[in-house]
Amino acid sequence: MIITLKKNAPKHDVDKLIHKFEGMHLQVTMIQGDNYNVFGLVGDTSIVDEKSVMANPIVYNVQRVAQPYKLANRMFHPEDTIVDVNGIKIGGKKIAMIAGPCSVEGEDQICRIAKEVKQAGADMLNDIWGFLYDEKMAELAVRYDVPVCLMHNRNNTEYQDFVPDVVADLKKCLAVAEKYGVKKENIMLDPGVGFGKTYEQNLAIINHLEVLCDTSCDIQKKCDRFDLGSAGDRAGRRYDRDVRDRSDERL
Repeated sequence: MIITLKKNAPKHDVDKLIHKFEGMHLQVTMIQGDNYNVFGLVGDTSIVDEKSVMANPIVYNVQRVAQPYKLANRMFHPEDTIVDVNGIKIGGKKIAMIAGPCSVEGEDQICRIAKEVKQAGADMLNDIWGFLYDEKMAELAVRYDVPVCLMHNRNNTEYQDFVPDVVADLKKCLAVAEKYGVKKENIMLDPGVGFGKTYEQNLAIINHLEVLCDTSCDIQKKCDRFDLGSAGDRAGRRYDRDVRDRSDERL
């Protein structure tokens, strides 16, 4: 959904409207132009009453669109996406090298390979088990003061409540990181698409990447801000609906 605002709309009123949409669990992206300012809304916009939005004095127009790939569409965020992990920038013109052990056996091999990829010039260490298979990886991250990518993984695809269970697993990864003193700014979380998940579960976690942001927001507080009764629980309740391919969903 695209909401065009009137020129010179007061910032207080704009912020109030954004807060309203965020309260409806919609992702709000402001698109600023020379002659216009609009909101791009991503999520279940079927709950948005167009007439009610149009009645807002700062709103000029409301339009539903069928743009595909909404999270990557330049219409919603024209600037390049660059992820900065403590100075290591992923995106833009420079290629970031993230490497680490993967299909190997044994703790000694895991740590040895991690050391070698760092010494070979990798920008970040990658751990497909998120410090849970071998905590020595956390020691290496601290010793070399290097950013790490912690991936969610399991040996099977059996979950009691999929999205909250993934969040709980990631919190365990972050607990190990905190235990060994890994800097929170050195951590990037990976949802582990294709690892320990069915096809439907892969789609579900892709559709709920916001829970990773909530999970990683404050490692020092052991992620207390992430309450399984809030974001994770909402995501879990929406699981059955969201496992369907939403590429044709109307905004």
